[in-house]
Amino acid sequence: MAFATPQAGGASPDAETAANMTCLSRIIRSTGTGAGQSRTARLLSRNAILICAGYQTMTWRLAVLKSYALCPNGLASNQDIYDKVRQFKALKASHLRPQWGNRPAYHNQVRSHISDLCDSGDLVPVDEGLHRLTAKGTAHAAATP
Repeated sequence: MAFATPQAGGASPDAETAANMTCLSRIIRSTGTGAGQSRTARLLSRNAILICAGYQTMTWRLAVLKSYALCPNGLASNQDIYDKVRQFKALKASHLRPQWGNRPAYHNQVRSHISDLCDSGDLVPVDEGLHRLTAKGTAHAAATP
């Protein structure tokens, strides 16, 4: 799971905070279902701790929106977004594994979200593989930390 900080540019947490998060994750995992805590409860506990520490998980949809917000006039090619989304999402090996069309799996995920964002009115297509952030999209990207 990737974490975005309240800092500009979605910088990753410093080493001490990352170590603390790892320690907290181990504590939460050690509670296990044997202690009567469901998987959902453990995930909620982990997210609550991260949110209290000033961190929150960032969805792919929001990462794509924020990537467009970084571009001049909100205009970007898909390739620009593939590069920029890495500022907001930590990519795992599964994200980098080649899939359809020999593209990394995360490219297909980003393209899917771009399509959804066009359907919702947050993006408008300008040309093939080129989209612009709308006022609605800009508001959504700015409204969430």
